[in-house]
Amino acid sequence: SLESIDFNGIREIRENLIISFNPKLKDLRSFSSLTTVGGIVLISTNNALTSLNGLENITSINSQRNEDEFGLVIVNNRNLSQCCDILSLLVNSATINGGFNILSNAPNCSSLNSIEMSCDPPITTCDLLSIIDIDFCSDPSIDLVATYLYKGNLYLGITASGLDAITEIIDCETGELFCLSSPIPLGGPEDCPFSLEEANLIEVISRKSECPGCGCGAIDPYTGIPYEEVCGSDGKTYASECAAACAGVTWTEGPCDDGEGITCGEITITPGTSNLTIKGAVGKDYFFKVYRTAPKWEYVFECTRKCGSEVIVENLSTGTYFVDVYNSSWKLICDDIEVIVSEEENCFCTQEVDPVCGKDGNTYGNKCEAACAGVEVAYDGPCVIDPPVECDCPIPGPLEVFRGVCGSDGKTYATPCDAECAGVTWTDGPCDEGGITCGEITVIPGIDQLTIRGTAGKNYFFKVHRTAPKWEYVLQCNVDCGSEITLDNLPSGQYFVDVYNSSWKLICDDIEVDLIAIGGVQDTHATSRSKQPILNGSDVTTSNFLVYPNPAHNSINIQMDKKEYSTAHIYITNHLGQTVKQLPFGQVNHNTISLESFSNGIYQVNVIVDGELIGKEKLVVIK
Repeated sequence: SLESIDFNGIREIRENLIISFNPKLKDLRSFSSLTTVGGIVLISTNNALTSLNGLENITSINSQRNEDEFGLVIVNNRNLSQCCDILSLLVNSATINGGFNILSNAPNCSSLNSIEMSCDPPITTCDLLSIIDIDFCSDPSIDLVATYLYKGNLYLGITASGLDAITEIIDCETGELFCLSSPIPLGGPEDCPFSLEEANLIEVISRKSECPGCGCGAIDPYTGIPYEEVCGSDGKTYASECAAACAGVTWTEGPCDDGEGITCGEITITPGTSNLTIKGAVGKDYFFKVYRTAPKWEYVFECTRKCGSEVIVENLSTGTYFVDVYNSSWKLICDDIEVIVSEEENCFCTQEVDPVCGKDGNTYGNKCEAACAGVEVAYDGPCVIDPPVECDCPIPGPLEVFRGVCGSDGKTYATPCDAECAGVTWTDGPCDEGGITCGEITVIPGIDQLTIRGTAGKNYFFKVHRTAPKWEYVLQCNVDCGSEITLDNLPSGQYFVDVYNSSWKLICDDIEVDLIAIGGVQDTHATSRSKQPILNGSDVTTSNFLVYPNPAHNSINIQMDKKEYSTAHIYITNHLGQTVKQLPFGQVNHNTISLESFSNGIYQVNVIVDGELIGKEKLVVIK
């Protein structure tokens, strides 16, 4: 574990230069004479390293190695924020055989783009704009005009409409054409040496979809020939590609076949008599799911293996169905396409939005949809739901033991009566509301602690960082982390959680969590915990401590023994562990505490003395 490296005077290293896992190493200044490294340069997981000063004079890296390997790798140095001295080295990437990989350092050094932006603030105005006399919105051949920054130079990009989407890249300094950029390389000398995705977008000057009326004409101004109609992904026919782009939809050539089905890109969905046909491009393989929400939410069809390009879903009752289509890589390409299926022949409706209320109490998208469902229209507009019935449910007294019940809607109710009044079934005990879910991951915040829990038996990797008072990781677990981890003794503040599966695929990205600390704990590292956890302790004493009424409406009283609790503070936390009210003992004992700002739910009253939890009581608020 090095604090410094003494390599002064060394000009060449013939093999690899690897500087890793040195938590006390702060700089690389002793390498200032180094010009050549025959192998790779790896700088990884040096948590105290703040600067790359000393590497700026290197002119050749990885000259002896395979080009398939990165020549320069700078990763996981969480406090590395000063990279400007190597900007010229990175930009002149021809000296780095195999290229470079920069990630997971402090934000200013997380990528080449971030280094360029922080070290060389871009010029944000292109002088050419003051001398170009073009109304971009009036020219239907132009889709986008924007300025881009690449390797310190500012360019004006003019992107043409249409499938080719060729962009003329003009040098803002000289006013000359620099290159032509296209999604498919043109294969000529004017091809750009970079893609638009590699450049920094500085400013959008004009975008066709944001122009008044989009400036779409019906006739090609260059040929005088009318534009061909196209079919939008919303099932509507547009006069031109420009008009479809103006509406913010993708499109396919030719008008929509309005008499047969609803189109979504290359997918056509055709409702029939008690059936539904979903058809894609011939020869391709898709996966299909069809569900409905009434009379209950349920899948009526799922095909997840060898589905081919077309399926027919039969024996469907009259109603509204929703179709999801995935390509062969399980990428969702059609999401919740709404279709009406009728038992009547030739019943097909457009996607016009003009809701009506049927006599069956259901809302239909338009009168046609109601007719297809065989339902008479009661009145125009969506159905008005009757106000909830007021229930006269008893409130438990202050000394009654209360646990609550969990409704089938996922909400906790004070009593079985309250759940039944809301029209839901219930199970005994409150709902498990103690965390933030992200797929199979649950993040459970507490007071000065944080638990991340996945599926039992699986292995994950966890990273937790904060951005204030400075950007720093408070946890990086990169090996044998298991399915659950707890961080203790965290100071108050906002934290961000990243979770990776066992293949290092990011499955939860920047889950935001707010924590509150008790007793001024400032250690930001996961350590063994010496004091009681606030939300999960089962052996906390609650003698001489009474909260009433409970459940409560707009206020509560807290009764405590003055000798035992004279130095206490009361923290009321919500189900996420966030403090919503904090009071000293003098404002609590035998005084009414207002709950006007509280919403319905389950809270916890915590009694803290000298940073230790010595009493807690669950509180239910019902307005």
